[in-house]
Amino acid sequence: LGPPPAPPPVPLWRQFLAQFGLLAPSVPREIGIGLVLGLGAWVGVLVALIGIAAVIVAVAGEDVLPKQPPALVPFIAGLPIGVRVLVSLSAGVVEEGFFRGFLQPRIGIPLSTAFFALAHLSYGAPFMLIGITMLSLIYAFTVRWRQNLWPAMAAHALFDAVQLLVVVPSVLRLIQGAGGKAAALLAALL
Repeated sequence: LGPPPAPPPVPLWRQFLAQFGLLAPSVPREIGIGLVLGLGAWVGVLVALIGIAAVIVAVAGEDVLPKQPPALVPFIAGLPIGVRVLVSLSAGVVEEGFFRGFLQPRIGIPLSTAFFALAHLSYGAPFMLIGITMLSLIYAFTVRWRQNLWPAMAAHALFDAVQLLVVVPSVLRLIQGAGGKAAALLAALL
């Protein structure tokens, strides 16, 4: 008996997909898991942020919450629907590819999450960073659980699409008609 036969070489395209977290037994199944997770994450993070904002108002008063959304938010909400859809899809693919596909395996979940939050600091809304950090952790642990990026990309794209197409335009309209505590709570969510 001789040595066991060498395994067949792995094609370069499979190595590329594996290296970037895009190799999965069933991509449609992984995307489906991501869409369900994305909807759950959207509801969970929104409820958590409302609760946190309510506690902050109860403890420190409404003066600590922003009175207006960050300037970038109304700008993005005013973009054509097609552009907002493309922004959502590209954020899901590009940000997850970089933060979860590239950084996370090299520097770990805590640092990749910190860098993800810092990348969103330019919105000028420190309160928003709480939700962004929560989402980043959800996406990070999803990648660890599923061993590929597809669910996180789908969840991220869905979250951004719901925010940009439904939530932000609706909240901006409500802020215009609301006053006092209600406007502060709504502005804090953006």
